[in-house]
Amino acid sequence: MVITTEPATRGARSERARRAEPWALMAWLLPAAAVLLSLMPVNDLAYQIRAGQVMLDTHRILRDDVFTYTIAGQRWIDQQWSAQLVFAGLFRVLGWRGLVMLRALLASVAVGTTYQRTRSAGGDPLVAGCLCIGAFAATIFLPGTVALRPQLLAIPLFILSAWILQTRGSHPRRLAALPLIAVAWANTHGSFVLLPLLIAIAFIGDAVSRRRTAKWTALLTVVTVLTPLVTPWGTDTYRYVRSLTASPVVRDVVDEWRPIMHQSPAGIIFVGACLLILVTILRRRTRDPSAEELVGLIAFTALVFWSGRNILWWALYVPPIVGAITAGWRPGSPASPRAATGIAVALVALVLLGTGRVLVTRPVNGLLNEAPPGITEAVREQTQGGARVFAGWWGSWFELTLPDVPMFVDARAEVFPDAVWRDYFLATDAGPGWQRVFDRWGVDVVAVSRRTRPKLIPAMEADPGWSVVYEDADGVVFARSSP
Repeated sequence: MVITTEPATRGARSERARRAEPWALMAWLLPAAAVLLSLMPVNDLAYQIRAGQVMLDTHRILRDDVFTYTIAGQRWIDQQWSAQLVFAGLFRVLGWRGLVMLRALLASVAVGTTYQRTRSAGGDPLVAGCLCIGAFAATIFLPGTVALRPQLLAIPLFILSAWILQTRGSHPRRLAALPLIAVAWANTHGSFVLLPLLIAIAFIGDAVSRRRTAKWTALLTVVTVLTPLVTPWGTDTYRYVRSLTASPVVRDVVDEWRPIMHQSPAGIIFVGACLLILVTILRRRTRDPSAEELVGLIAFTALVFWSGRNILWWALYVPPIVGAITAGWRPGSPASPRAATGIAVALVALVLLGTGRVLVTRPVNGLLNEAPPGITEAVREQTQGGARVFAGWWGSWFELTLPDVPMFVDARAEVFPDAVWRDYFLATDAGPGWQRVFDRWGVDVVAVSRRTRPKLIPAMEADPGWSVVYEDADGVVFARSSP
């Protein structure tokens, strides 16, 4: 996030008082409470933990697939390796509860720091609160956006970079930290490409306004484009990003990667939020947007229209800009001390309730989503002799819980050839010849989710070659009843 001006708001009230604002408390505590009181999806997270465990045990970065029998031994550009080490290390020490708490902390930091940056840009407490909490609320309508995975670990890097660029006018020496952030980011998550974008937008602002930092933002744009070379993969880091964004399976099948307008209700909510922000700027601005702010707003909004997954970065980027443009607009009066106290007590109570829930609840049964305990045990029993499993939706979960059993596919949508995905969807949709897919790959056990792959269940129940060995509300486990 980049802002060209830094309105002075420190004289209005002390920093201590600013932190005590009810909207500030909501920005910091409400996201944490929401995470602590909800289930944590593990469909992507599970294989990330397993990959980290393998690297911790072998003291080597994973470079080949060790999880599946469809692409076993093939080269894998594991660009997110450092995030996997973080997840695996924390999991070994604190288990699932520690990961739930980490997710809550990251959500709190994302919204809370964005609120503080919006206030420091001149935004009114009510305006800043509505912008930041509203933007966060818009992200949760897109499944997977706030799931714990390497993307969330990139949030502090994005925020720190945005803050450095936001304050570069008064603290230009902070720009020297951006190459270090770029290296860390390029080894954590594919969104590292956003840092050169942030700096390039800052350079546009510097060039138009003829600021003395223009030469530095120009140089840093080039440097951060090159920093992926300081990774185990070198130029292949960019090949990973290209394969991910160009994969037909990723773009057309994975919901969060599709254009936002192809998703409901997330698309409608996002467009509504954009229109509300536009009307606010047009009617309540105290100055016109600078070239830097205008380019930034257009760029990050366009990224969401291109792929819904970018809504997280939009939610972190846009509020401080709108706060700066509307600095001086004061739509509400300060909350009374009694109201502020009541809000604080309620929020703290929610966080404590959520924390207590995390500490006393059995993780697999009460804290995790997409982690079926009964199905898992049934598959474990059926694979004692080395049987091949077609797990469908739960491939990544079984890679963690059944580490010696190779899977057909998992959540790494970009690494599997189109032919493997054609077989996968033919089988899960119970299309013509679905039995031949299982025969060709030597599948012995099939675990089918009732929620995501319901078509396959009646087809397999009607086929004499397969028998039901276990079923519950989550799904059904089938085993071959004949060779």
